[in-house]
Amino acid sequence: MLLSTGTLNTPITFNVLATGGVCAPVELTSTVLVNVAGAINLSLAVTAQSITFCAGGGTIVQIANSEVGVDYQLRDDSDNSSIGAPVAGTGGTLDLPTGNLLTSVTFNVLASTVTCAAPLAATVSITVNPAPAVGLTVTAQTGVVCFGTTAAIEVDNSEIGVSYQLRDNVTNNAIGSALVGTGSILSLPTGALTLIQHLMFCNNWFMLKSIDYGSFSFCFTIG
Repeated sequence: MLLSTGTLNTPITFNVLATGGVCAPVELTSTVLVNVAGAINLSLAVTAQSITFCAGGGTIVQIANSEVGVDYQLRDDSDNSSIGAPVAGTGGTLDLPTGNLLTSVTFNVLASTVTCAAPLAATVSITVNPAPAVGLTVTAQTGVVCFGTTAAIEVDNSEIGVSYQLRDNVTNNAIGSALVGTGSILSLPTGALTLIQHLMFCNNWFMLKSIDYGSFSFCFTIG
């Protein structure tokens, strides 16, 4: 059985009182001395430069007002496994890199000196969104249309929660509005076509970054 001591600021000797049923309470014969060696500020603020991003990305966990003489170790809060190496406090803000992340995670920070160690009270949670699939099949309903008519680009198995924006492959100008995936075929209209036009399908994660995860070109011959 574990009996919590509560927060300790000075050395203290503990005894244990045992009570059973109607019997008079008795003090166990053993006592235990707990030494308090040094002091660490465990109330420092713990934040992350970014708390939501796409799988494969990383961020920096920051410790405000880190203490000189104290080492800070970033840990996975689920099992207290270490992330990277401990970093010595500087008296200012300390950066602890998370490395590349594939799933959401909560971090804690272990603060330690040569005499004692304890986790900071604050933790920080990171939300990792799965990366959009880049290998989806993208086709044109037809490769030849009449002057001034429209066509459509179809994205098979579009993903729910992912936005798909059709673009002109020459200028990267958006064509129409981005459409949100439905889990099935998504149809992106080209608008009226009046010349041979190359169109690019661009898959952006929630439209937060202008990063092309995949591109496909189609040449429409205007008859």
